[in-house]
This record gives sequence, C-alpha cells and structure tokens, in this order.
Amino acid sequence: MNGTDKFHLCLRSLGYVTKIRGVLGGVVLAVVVFAAALGTALAAATKSELDGEGVVKIGAILPLSGDFACNGECVKKGLEMAVKKLREGNHRFKIEYADNKSAPTDGKEFYERLEGRGVKYFVVLHPRMALNIANYANGKDQIVFGLGVMDDNEAKNYNRFVKVTASTKDLIGEIAKYSRGNLKAENAAIVHVATPYGENSSNVFRGEFGWLGGKIVSEQKFDRGEGNFKSILKEIEDASPDVIFFAGAGDSHRGLIDGITLRLPNVPIVGDSSFNLPRARRSINPDANIYYSESAVSPEFLEQFRKEYKEEGSALSALAYAIPFLLCDAIQNSPDKNAPALLDHIRKTKQSPAFEVFEFLPSGELKTKIQVRKFSEKQGKAENQHTILNPSFHLYTENLHPVLANKK
Repeated sequence: MNGTDKFHLCLRSLGYVTKIRGVLGGVVLAVVVFAAALGTALAAATKSELDGEGVVKIGAILPLSGDFACNGECVKKGLEMAVKKLREGNHRFKIEYADNKSAPTDGKEFYERLEGRGVKYFVVLHPRMALNIANYANGKDQIVFGLGVMDDNEAKNYNRFVKVTASTKDLIGEIAKYSRGNLKAENAAIVHVATPYGENSSNVFRGEFGWLGGKIVSEQKFDRGEGNFKSILKEIEDASPDVIFFAGAGDSHRGLIDGITLRLPNVPIVGDSSFNLPRARRSINPDANIYYSESAVSPEFLEQFRKEYKEEGSALSALAYAIPFLLCDAIQNSPDKNAPALLDHIRKTKQSPAFEVFEFLPSGELKTKIQVRKFSEKQGKAENQHTILNPSFHLYTENLHPVLANKK
C-alpha cells in the first residue's frame, strides 16, 4: 500500500466521506468532505518519528497587529484549529508566533528568533517576507510555507519553499471573465493600492479583461494609510465605467469603497477574496454591490470554523488549516524525514479536509475550484454555479513549472 492509499484509508476510518469520483473536463476528481479530525486515524507517531523533543514546531510569522492584523488572525485561527484536531489524534504540534506588526521588513529577525526556538517549519503571510525567509532556509533542513500573493516565477526559485495560496492569474483572471461574461461590462476602471500585490493584481485584470475585448477607461492607485479619496472618486465617476476592479485591503480602505458605492451605486465592484476577510465584512455595507473570486472551501470546514470561532471562515483560514495536516501526513508517511523528502511527499497529496477539490498535479500545481461570490450572500453559496476548475494553487520546490496561463 503506497502513501496515498494509506492517506485515503486514514480519512475513511476517521469518518471523512469520499464521494464517488466523477469526470469533469477529462480530469478525475476526488472530492473529500470534512467530517472529523485527521489525527486519530493516522498511526500514533513516536517521538523519534516527529523530532527530537516529540513536538513538531511550526513558526508563524504573521501580522497580528497593525493594518493587516485581521489577515494574520485568519491564518492564526486556521492553524490553531488544525493543531487542536491533530492533538486530539495524539500528534504533538505547537505553533510559535512572531508578530511582524504589518511592517514590510525582510523578516530575518523573526526567522532567527523562531529558528532559535527549534522551529524547522515556517508559515509566512507577507509575500516579500515569505521569499526572504525562503532564501534564509535554502540549503537547510527547513520548509517555508508562503501565504499571500507573490510573483510566481520568483517563488519557484527557492528549493525549500511551498507556495500555498491562490494564483493571481487564476483568481483575478476568473473575476475578469466574470465581469465580461456575467456582468456584461464593456468598460472597466481599476483602483489599486500602491504595493506589489496591487500592481500585480491590476496587471492580471487589465490583461485578461482586455484580451476578452473589454476596455480600461481609468486607472487609479492609492497609498497605504491614505484617507482622502476625493480626486480618485472624481476620476472614476468621470470615466463612467461598467465595473470597477478594486485591488487593496478592503477592510482598511472602507472610505474608498463607501465613496464608490455612494457615487456609483449601480456599478459593481469586483476583486479577490480579501473582501471575505472578517474585518472587511464587519466594516463594509453588507448590501454593497461587490463580487469577489475565491477558492471553494468545503461546507463542512466552514461549519466547523463557525462552531469554533462564532464567525465565518474564509479561504485564507482554510489554507492555513491545511498546512499542519500536509506536514503531519508527510512526517508520518514519508520514508525519510528530511525537507526534500517531505516536500516530495506533499507533492503527492490528493485531498484536504478544508477544500472540496485539493490535488497536487505531477507538475506541482494544486488543482482546486475557483468561484465567484456576491458579497451580500452568505458564505457557502456560489454566485456562479458553473464554477470553473483551474490549477489555482501552485507548489514550488526545485524545477517545477510556472503558472499555467492557457487561454480558453
């Protein structure tokens, strides 16, 4: 019995329900639904199978204060919920935290601090910082899991790095398609924060929307912390767009979102899953005319998250939740316990308790669903029921392929 078969057996014995495999677009998919913890079905690990102390330490470098604290809290809650489940199965995992305070540093201070505590596995939310940490970890018996938008071609250059996040090409490309196909938009305005994330997202939207025959009639950018949006709002209003693409921290730029909604109430705002973060949902008018793209998280995970935290879960929380399980399965079932062997095992993953579809392909991409949701609708109900399956997550170790960008 190979490692994948053992993983399937573990899931079944735990009460995970594996639906009958069906064919969609020529691809066989195994849809795994979360029903119970992974840990109890995995054979109990001895101390020597984990590490010298019998505890697997994951170092999480997150913005737990500052402008992006809500993002860090989403990741923290996903990690904590996973570790709680693993501990129920006698798997000794511990999260060591470092708060980067939403500041764009190189992360070396946090890396060295956590490394000094015996951490071998790192979860980093900030994209540039994640790549810096991956550079420090190169050649060591360490693995860095990067969450957040980052340059795909640059990410694959690090041989101890796992990118566990939605591809900008797929997420933003899908919302561009939705804008043209479903919203029937001919002209679009772009508004983005002046960061690599904002620039990258805007470039993808501009390219895809234009390729589909749409026209960009206005493009505005703003700085983090900016509070006066009068000139930006006037430029957008004068351009008379059919849709507005927004790439920024939806939670910390409520004034801009509110201003657009007030001046152009009938013009949809489109963006990515940052609109589904808790603080955004608390601060933005729930009836705002907003659509966002997001990976399809399993309803069971959302229910479990709701019970645990009394709030709605998101794809970001689900991604964080998946990481300890990926690591536990690799440590448990990989013949060798060094970083390259564990990464090789992770590449063979076929499912996750947090996602409806979660499968690493031989090329390294992780296939999942991408769907568009309406901001005013409850989590779990997809706006476009004809959700497209895309290779929307990408795992990068050595010599893996870049993002697939085939036009359909």
